[in-house]
Amino acid sequence: MILSYRCSFRVVLGTVGMFFAATLFFIFWTPNSARAVDNEECLSCHNPEILKWSKEERESSVEPAPEGTIEKKKYENRRADLTLSFDLEGFKKSAHQDMACTDCHADIEETPHLSILEPVDCATCHEETGEEIKDDYHFKKLQAGDMDVPLCQDCHGAHNIRPMDDPESWVNPVNQVDTCGACHADEKLVKKHGILLPGIIRAYRRSIHSKSLLEGKKSAACSDCHESHSLKPLTDQRSRIYRLNISTTCGKCHQEVTEVYDASIHGQSVARGSIDSPTCTGCHGEHDILPHTEPTSPVYATLISKTGCPRCHEAERIVRKYGMPSGQVKSYLDSYHGLIDQIGSTTTANCASCHGVHNIFPSSDPRSTVYPDNLKATCGKCHPGATENFARGRIHVPTVTTAATTLEQVKRFEQLAFSDKVILAVRIFYYILIPLTLGFMLLHNGLDYLTKVRAAYRRHKKNPLYLRMTRNEVLQHMVLMISFTLLIVTGFALWLKFSIPGISGDSMELIRRWGHRLAAVAFTLLAMCHAYYIFFTARGREKFLALMPRWKDLGDMLEQLLFYLGIFEKRARFDRYNYVEKMEYLALLWGSIIMVVTGFMLWFETETLRYLPKWILDVAGLVHFYEAILATGAIIIWHFYAVHFNPDVSPMSMVWLTGTLTEEEMKHEHPLEYERIQKEKMEAELTSYGSGTDTER
Repeated sequence: MILSYRCSFRVVLGTVGMFFAATLFFIFWTPNSARAVDNEECLSCHNPEILKWSKEERESSVEPAPEGTIEKKKYENRRADLTLSFDLEGFKKSAHQDMACTDCHADIEETPHLSILEPVDCATCHEETGEEIKDDYHFKKLQAGDMDVPLCQDCHGAHNIRPMDDPESWVNPVNQVDTCGACHADEKLVKKHGILLPGIIRAYRRSIHSKSLLEGKKSAACSDCHESHSLKPLTDQRSRIYRLNISTTCGKCHQEVTEVYDASIHGQSVARGSIDSPTCTGCHGEHDILPHTEPTSPVYATLISKTGCPRCHEAERIVRKYGMPSGQVKSYLDSYHGLIDQIGSTTTANCASCHGVHNIFPSSDPRSTVYPDNLKATCGKCHPGATENFARGRIHVPTVTTAATTLEQVKRFEQLAFSDKVILAVRIFYYILIPLTLGFMLLHNGLDYLTKVRAAYRRHKKNPLYLRMTRNEVLQHMVLMISFTLLIVTGFALWLKFSIPGISGDSMELIRRWGHRLAAVAFTLLAMCHAYYIFFTARGREKFLALMPRWKDLGDMLEQLLFYLGIFEKRARFDRYNYVEKMEYLALLWGSIIMVVTGFMLWFETETLRYLPKWILDVAGLVHFYEAILATGAIIIWHFYAVHFNPDVSPMSMVWLTGTLTEEEMKHEHPLEYERIQKEKMEAELTSYGSGTDTER
């Protein structure tokens, strides 16, 4: 039994061995007449010498094609550099170096061959790629008769095809931009088809991807995003660059970032099919993607809130369509952070600083960096020691807004939070106060100016000088003038986007910030010195009491206004200080207290929020800003007129420099005080005269 099995096994083994031997014999011992033309025979003609042949010599070296053979239409030879001369040295380094010429040119069975040959079909060997390319955009255009689209040899080469990992390969990641650029940067093709974009090649060369490849790092080349043999237009939902597929495409390299993005509100919107939601290319760009540290990158710190987020969050169509809150961008731009950002600061908080970069969630989501419970940590990144009070109030609080926005808030007043109601009330209060106050000042001084122009021609003589301000008081006024001017310039530099020529960004902000603070310190010290002066010196107390308003001042103001209107023939008679000077002084005292208190609250923001909710700090910011407008307007309209533009003192009053007034000025502006001084002089002279008479007696 065992013997019979052994015999059967030997028979089978012998049969198999004979089969393989016959196969090998058939392969290696086929008669020469049946074998293809070898490479040496091809090279006997296709060497550099063939380029020297005449047209007649070339035509005589091939067999005429049979009658009726259709010659394939030739495409423009852009990259393959196909000539009758064969590059043997390049072929020896190619991926096909072990192949015969007839492996590709399969219709050549003998020489001389026909004058018209069939195109090389690469799919004969590359079957999988051949199937894949049938769904390729370029291939479909070729099938439709477009002979400008690239063929295999335009991308890979013809006889010098190198493996993709070979640095000399045309499809090596480093070289792909040149290969694709042969068409996509060709001005003739761009003009002819009107769909190719010549700028994309230049843009890609500037990108971080291109630079990384040139540095020998792994990075994205054309085919990584657009595919190789199954390229599809961006409108095709199967395309890697279709809007809804972009995060998946980028995720092949940026996996961790993509996972974070896909979980975000933007990623979830894309997953639901929203074509409006921002994708990777929507923020970073498409071909010219740059590092976020590059000033020209769309995600550079100073550009995010200008050209990044506003493209969607300021677009009326998108805001309406998705019910997003409006005015968020404007409220940011009006805030301290936004104003600093607009002059080029790279350290101030922008949209991404607070809301995140890829991990953006709705503020109601506990994962959001702006969720109320997370604001302490988010704000604490820049404000060490931040407390929960940072979250007690709105984050996007408009400081410089339009009346239309306020009207919208008034319409939904009942729906506003208490803090928003307070902020709205302060805003409306100043909307009313500022135009009324400044309007009254303009009207009053306009009347005064016209009246004093007529009186200016009647002034003609000089008088003895009368003391108005001591040197101490002149010095106080000088410090006030300088510090106040610096506060105005440095304070409004943010709002007006002012910068010193040649200085911008963080340097300009540093100068502005500390210039404002140093001026504020000088202003505060002056206020303290003045408080000491009026409470602890006899002259200070005397002047302070003299500057306090009395019922007579109201009568003087009415009488003066009637005089300006021509109803009264004579102007009001003032004592040491008139109602204008008293109003200025009281406004200065009130404004100084308000600006010092609110200014230091804003300066020491973190310390303030340890004891007070954020909405109170927001109110302080509004008051500080609007009070600054009011004070600046009052100085320009009210004080400058009295000191510089009033025809009675033109070109300006010397009192702020010398501390004295002329006799004519005393009689005109302070007649009651002048008469009292003259009376006191006369009484003193009579007393002196009487004492002298008694002595003579």
